[in-house]
Amino acid sequence: MKLLRVTRWLFFANALLWVIFGMASIWRLQANANISMGLAVVLAVFMSGNALAIFLSGFLLGKGYKFAFNFALMVLAVNIFLTITDQVGLWDAVTLLIDLALVTLLFVCKKTGIEL
Repeated sequence: MKLLRVTRWLFFANALLWVIFGMASIWRLQANANISMGLAVVLAVFMSGNALAIFLSGFLLGKGYKFAFNFALMVLAVNIFLTITDQVGLWDAVTLLIDLALVTLLFVCKKTGIEL
C-alpha cells in the first residue's frame, strides 16, 4: 500500500511540475513581443490539460476503478512520446525521468498485486 501511495504522490508532484512549467512558459512567451497571445493561450490550454490528466491519473489510482491503470499508462505514454520527439531541455529531461519512474512504479504495483 505504501508503494501505491508513493506512486500517487509522484503523479501529483508531476502535475504540479507541469503547472509550474506551463506558467513559466506563458510568462516567457508574453515577454517576447514576436509571439501572439493566441499561441500563449493554446499553450496554456495544452499544458493545463496535461497537468489535469496527470493529476486525475494519480487521483484514480487505488480507488477501485478498473480503467485507472490503463488511463494512467496512456497519459504517461503520450507524455513520454511527446517529450522524446521534441527538443529535450532540462525541464523535459526531468519530466521524462519522472514519467519513466511512474511507468515502472505502475508495473511494480500491478505485479505485486496492489489493487490499482
